[in-house]
Amino acid sequence: MSGLAYQAEGNFKKSITAFKQSLKINPDAIEPLTQLIKSYLAQDQAENAISYLKQLTKKRKQHFIAHNLLGEIYLHQKNITDAEKSFRQVTKIKPEWSQGYKNLALIALMDKNTAIAIEVLQQGLKRTEGAMDLINELVILYHNNRKHDAVIALYEQAYKKQADSLIVINSYARYLAEYGVTKDGLIKAAKLAVRLEKSNEPAVLDTVAWVSFKQGSYSKAQALLEQAIEQGIESQEISYHLGMVYFKQGDKTLAKTYLDKALSVKTEFTGIKQARKVQKSLENS
Repeated sequence: MSGLAYQAEGNFKKSITAFKQSLKINPDAIEPLTQLIKSYLAQDQAENAISYLKQLTKKRKQHFIAHNLLGEIYLHQKNITDAEKSFRQVTKIKPEWSQGYKNLALIALMDKNTAIAIEVLQQGLKRTEGAMDLINELVILYHNNRKHDAVIALYEQAYKKQADSLIVINSYARYLAEYGVTKDGLIKAAKLAVRLEKSNEPAVLDTVAWVSFKQGSYSKAQALLEQAIEQGIESQEISYHLGMVYFKQGDKTLAKTYLDKALSVKTEFTGIKQARKVQKSLENS
């Protein structure tokens, strides 16, 4: 704690001393080691951090946290060869820990090798028995490559493992509503959405609303989206969804108001092409 206090004051030299004292008492403590390396790097002493970690991994060969920290420093220095060696050591020592696979996938992506990144993450998924952070990484890669069925399969896998997780249910239902092109996909999304209806979280309300919209229940979708907005949350997607609801109900003025709002921020969101198309049609009507 004194090390953290010194660190907060910007007194990194004293913080290093304190963290080392802590590690003398408990050499396997993770937090003091992580903060020690942070203090070294804050002083541009990467070589001292590397030296410390090398000595530690020499004494304690199974210290996977030290190997991972060493790999991350190498990666920051663009020493890809040694970074990869360190991360592979992490996955060898602690195959059930997801971080090593994520870092190896990051190296593959830096080399623009998406196929290898996917392969590494899939391997990690098996060894970690479905770690959610690896599923999330794979979802991004599959989605960016328009492999929507693969994303849905991943969410199904996550749902079987964490059937009571609102985060998983929400993500799964939302993706099915957007990309589950078959009738069965929408039916599945609707069943999942029922389990979300008691939530007051704006993002969850938005999901239930969008499922309702896809089913043609525009009044229900409108009520849910307005409830989300009443909480002071109005994301691009919520504005887009409400704009589409009003469009389907024939209220062109409010439809344009919310679509304009969704498109006023220059960032991408799911459905942006449809939003632009409808916005243009309203401008020409």
